[in-house]
Formats: sequence, structure tokens, C-alpha cells
Amino acid sequence: MPSADVQVSASRVSANSSAPKGGARAAASRSRIVAAALDLFSTRGYEGTSIRDIAGAVGMTTASLYYHFSSKDDLFVGVHGLSIDAVTAAVHRAIEGIVDPWNRLEAAAEAHCATLFDTDRTHAILAVRISGGLAAVNDAIVAQRDAYERLVQRLVDDLPVPPDLDRRLLRLHVLGVMNSLATWYRRDGPLSAGAIGRQVVRHLRLGLETKRPVARPLRLLPER
Repeated sequence: MPSADVQVSASRVSANSSAPKGGARAAASRSRIVAAALDLFSTRGYEGTSIRDIAGAVGMTTASLYYHFSSKDDLFVGVHGLSIDAVTAAVHRAIEGIVDPWNRLEAAAEAHCATLFDTDRTHAILAVRISGGLAAVNDAIVAQRDAYERLVQRLVDDLPVPPDLDRRLLRLHVLGVMNSLATWYRRDGPLSAGAIGRQVVRHLRLGLETKRPVARPLRLLPER
């Protein structure tokens, strides 16, 4: 599926801003602010971007920007939320109409990886670690990520796997492997990010569906 970038809409910006104000004109201004912040945060990082930089990018004063967003932290929460929305929307589109649980998770993994790693801005925002500079909005950012992980957990809960398997750990395993692409994935490689996402789930499915005899415990040699 084609990768989806963050779409900055007035309704989503208002939902993510802690204090949305004004009517349609103000909403349009917030959209422009978030679009500029998305570009700057994704290229310069959180610490390397100032409110003055963002205000300058949209041609307004810092005082005008503060009318819409109370702080740089508040603005980052809005940008982060839009990035989470992009991945969530891509997954929902990918799994629509798919009945088989494994096929559904495979499609979700493809959408997750394609959106996250084939779109520079989305990956740059969601890969940000919660540092001292973002400590004040840690709870809001974690809540956004947790909401997406609940979607993945529902997909994992539907899988026909052995009853003694810890499905929470299975969800963490799937997300961990997919997100680790950040350390080694190359766009000029033989597989796209989406194709790798599908392979991750296929490998897991093959391992869980293959019946193997229980291995005998190793016999330790006696100490001399």
C-alpha cells in the first residue's frame, strides 16, 4: 500500500491543541503552525527547534503563536498526535474487510512499517525519545502511543495461538521487531518497509503454527 504522510487538518489540530481558540480562521492558522512545526521538528529535532523558528516559518510573531499554543511542548504534543493518527489511520484502512486474524495482523504490520519508515517526517516525530525537555508532556505523549498499542493488542488478541502464550508479550514482540527497523532499514534495499512488516508476521505465524516435538531437556555432564 502507498505510504501515508501526516495530513494536517484543522479538526485534528484543534483536538490536539490544549486550548483551541477562535473559529475557522484560527483553526487554519493552527494548521499552518503545526505543518511548519512538523517540518522543523522532523529535520532539526525537538531540542534544535525553537518557538521563534516555528513562528518565523509561518510569518507570525511568537506572541501570535502563543495565542494558539501555550508552549513548544504543547505544540509538539499536537504534532506527535497527528503522526500517531497517520499510522493509526493507515492500519485501519489496511485491515478493513479482512476476516482472518493472521492476515489482518500481516496487513496491519505492512501499513505500520510503510507509514513509519517510508515517510521521513512521521518516523522522525515518533522516534523521539522522551528527554528532559519533554518531561512536562510525557504523560500526554505516552497516552497517544498507548492508544495505538491498544489497537495492536486487539489484533493480537484475535490470533489463534496456544492458550498459555502471553499475548501482551506477543504484542510487544511484534512492535519491537517492527520498530527496530529504524536501526538497519534502507530504502534502497531489496524489500520495502511494508514488505518487511509482512515478513515479520509471516515468520511469527510459521513458528507458532508449526508443530514440533517437545525438545528433551539437556543433560548436563557431571562435574569433575
